[in-house]
Amino acid sequence: MKNLILVLFCLSLHFNDAAAQLGWEHTDGPFGSLQSTIYSNDQYAFVPGGEFLFRTSDGFTWEKIESPVSASIHVYHDTIIQIPYNSNPDSLRLLLSFDNGDTWVQKDLPVEIGYTNDFVMTPHGIYIAETNDNLLFRSTDLGDSWESVSVPQEFRVLEAHENKLFIASSLSLWRTDAYGGNWENITPPRPNGSYIGDIIATNSHLLVTSEDYFFHSHDDGQTWETENLKSGNAHNKLTLVDNQVYFSANLQLLRSDDYGISWDTLAMTGYNTMISATGFNGLYLSTTFNKGVFRWDDASQSLIENNDGLSKGYVYDLAVGNDKIWAACGNGVFAYDVPTQIWSNKMNLPLPDTEYDFISANDHGWVVVSEFNATKFYYTKNNGITWQTQPLSHVPDINTIFKTQLIGEVLYLVSEYYLYRSANMGMSWEYVDVGFINSEIVALNGTLYMASSDSLYSSIDNGVNWDAIKPPISIEQLFVFADLLYALGYNQDYVDELYTSTDGVEWAYASDGFPDDYSGHPLYGMTNDFFFRDASNHYAFLGRHGHYTSSDASIQWSSLSTSKTGNSYVIHDDVLYLGNHGVYKLQIEDPYITAVDDITNTSNEPFIISPNPAYDLITITSHTTINLYSPIRIYSSDGKVMKSIVPSHDARQIDIIISDLPDGFYFFSLQGENGRAVNSFVKVR
Repeated sequence: MKNLILVLFCLSLHFNDAAAQLGWEHTDGPFGSLQSTIYSNDQYAFVPGGEFLFRTSDGFTWEKIESPVSASIHVYHDTIIQIPYNSNPDSLRLLLSFDNGDTWVQKDLPVEIGYTNDFVMTPHGIYIAETNDNLLFRSTDLGDSWESVSVPQEFRVLEAHENKLFIASSLSLWRTDAYGGNWENITPPRPNGSYIGDIIATNSHLLVTSEDYFFHSHDDGQTWETENLKSGNAHNKLTLVDNQVYFSANLQLLRSDDYGISWDTLAMTGYNTMISATGFNGLYLSTTFNKGVFRWDDASQSLIENNDGLSKGYVYDLAVGNDKIWAACGNGVFAYDVPTQIWSNKMNLPLPDTEYDFISANDHGWVVVSEFNATKFYYTKNNGITWQTQPLSHVPDINTIFKTQLIGEVLYLVSEYYLYRSANMGMSWEYVDVGFINSEIVALNGTLYMASSDSLYSSIDNGVNWDAIKPPISIEQLFVFADLLYALGYNQDYVDELYTSTDGVEWAYASDGFPDDYSGHPLYGMTNDFFFRDASNHYAFLGRHGHYTSSDASIQWSSLSTSKTGNSYVIHDDVLYLGNHGVYKLQIEDPYITAVDDITNTSNEPFIISPNPAYDLITITSHTTINLYSPIRIYSSDGKVMKSIVPSHDARQIDIIISDLPDGFYFFSLQGENGRAVNSFVKVR
């Protein structure tokens, strides 16, 4: 018997005062957007995207300008104005671009402005409103100086149409002349309780929406007609495209060729509920809640996706497998190929009703994805080339899915009260008698763990049999990284606590310094928490609760400043990926090796490498089965992953070609029956 050194390749992040803001890099995908607004002039349509401004010159393909931009902008000819959000009112500034977003200049705002929610530009000046206090300011010299403008009433909306200013309260509508003066009340004859929503003014035509009515005038507001058309009291319901008016009303898209006198129903929008829209280059372009941009296509008589190049699709869940990062999004599923750093186009899957909430993958090219509360899931066994649909008809007692999770080649399906297991991708199912499950299923050293409200369950046979363990708290969330379980939950006094464990049996209290107002998120909603560690520190990314680190063996948490938080995180080799408005990545330095356990074995080594040194081929021979928990990875002496090999089947002997590797010393890891082990070899000419 020999003390076998098992190794875990962990991640080393070097945080210090100078590097507290982590260097996240956007991966330029996946494609789509979240709650985007859209604007246009004669040259471009624009979608602001936080770090980037997206624009299109043809209405079909988007280009990315790497310049920070707020969610709301205003476009006037080739000038764009924006006021980036800042929690400090003294730091608010006006930014202007005179070249369609390529470059920006900064100007001061009026000192009275502490918050602004509307701004417009006209030939007679830039106007900034703080509607909470009914303040309106004008600059006639592009922001160098400001003057106050009197308004006839309180207002909550400022717009500009044909050089005239329009202000609207919930109950009334006023406008100026084409020079910004002489306010005139043009309120339509709205019924009681009907609030003014959106406005279009062109030539002598005025169109106004409210929650339940549509008002139109064709003599510049002298007389009005009223139609019973429900649209809510939101803005951006009416869009002018050349001489046609589009109307997003009651989940329908309507179009009028006579400025609202009559309407044709084009489509039921359903899940494509519009956020904002614009008319550009003869096209109707609309943004949506989480599916990006759509355009109306007369040829197909439908709204179709228009996200080519719009690389900030909203991500709900991430998975890693077979050198790919898989993203489940509001508008579909995408894959990021790690070696080439290129995103795929959207997979050939139906547009989800809401979003794809859960995605799992393994290292054989298998991927499973589902919506929350769906009656079916989708899977592929060839990295998304083809997909199969699997309904729940084979699952007793389950009508809708709460979550699907792929562990190796075994699929787990969770509903409101039941957990099922399938070893053949849903063709047949086995009931797992553990009650309601709170947490994800996680793997640590070849053992699976999951938690209910009062028990922790473990399995050493890939989920066939489960043993119950009494944890120190009622676990709401369960995480694993490297050699440690992290359990979040509450004690008998309903106080939130965090514990850690190396085996699920013995637990260590780890709540010192943790946010005392923390409350774990349920599994079956969008979670955004993540735990990981390196040789010296533990890290907790807790979304809105902040980020924490600990360098103490007993885990004493302290706040960590970082600029990004996500809905989901995964780690692939030495890179941490974060999913939110697109996918970001963070390079992690220097993997390390640590001894973690003793294992009894009849052999002096967990496996043998021959020949060693080797020229073009090595053979790995094991005294136990090399299984498929994870791929075999070959590392250079400095910790860089050089190869990742997925065995085609369980085996005791595997051949690996190394002729493409440079000469030098290498080590690699694989998963055996007793856990993860490493060995080394030398590559020679």
